[in-house]
Amino acid sequence: MLDRRMEVEEDEEYRVDVGVRLAQLLETQLSRIDDAIDAYRRLLDVQPDHADALSSLGRLYERQAMWPELLDNLKHRAGLAEQVADRVQLIHRAGEVTERELDDVPEALLLFEQALQLDGRHEASLQALVRISRLEDYRLQTAEVLEPLLLVQERWDLLADLRLAKAEVASDPFDKKRELRALAEIRENGLHDPKAAFDAMARAFAEDPADEEVAEELERLAAMTEGYGRLADELAARAGAAFDPTVARSIFMRLARIAEERLSDRPRAIDAYQKALEQVGDDEEL
Repeated sequence: MLDRRMEVEEDEEYRVDVGVRLAQLLETQLSRIDDAIDAYRRLLDVQPDHADALSSLGRLYERQAMWPELLDNLKHRAGLAEQVADRVQLIHRAGEVTERELDDVPEALLLFEQALQLDGRHEASLQALVRISRLEDYRLQTAEVLEPLLLVQERWDLLADLRLAKAEVASDPFDKKRELRALAEIRENGLHDPKAAFDAMARAFAEDPADEEVAEELERLAAMTEGYGRLADELAARAGAAFDPTVARSIFMRLARIAEERLSDRPRAIDAYQKALEQVGDDEEL
């Protein structure tokens, strides 16, 4: 009867009222979900921006795993939302549906970015972009969005995660070194964790043992953390693996100095000096 009354009634408000009652009846008492969805849709034909109908329809779309329909519903509701917080939440949910259910990461990325344009501190959207940044195909695009936000907010933990993710997927050694040095700086000055900074700088040194500036930074961090033993081990590993004898000599010389002056380990210093000699022959400095 309600169905028939909705069809023949000319008064819009009355048709809307009948439509709501019909949809609720079909859903809650008769468990006819597909018919309830159809009823809400017909109600929206009468009043397209009916908030309760849109919300109920979104809930039913989710229940029935009707993901494309839910996505359209969320976007429509976001466009109608008067409060920024509500709009952000709806856009973020649209991003989740797009990423997880529709497997459309590029579109999801744009939706999360849109949410952050409205609220740069929206935690769920920040975390979503950090997660996507671990995917090699999207790391540069997400970094462009995330890095300025994280820097302004001094979100050193997330910024460190982002830099680490970029370093781990970098194929070029110099790109990897750059990201690891940036990670070391964040860990030292942002997170105030010089030991973790040393670890990152050690990885940067492993990528390019010829970089004297990185070696100096590594030594400085070792001094901050009383980590000369770790530094000596790192230098020994890099010198032993170096293909360029000039680079190997430089590292062995640094190792010898650290062993002699910082560790008071004369045998290790002598051994390092000897290995430095073996790289390039006689040298008056030695």
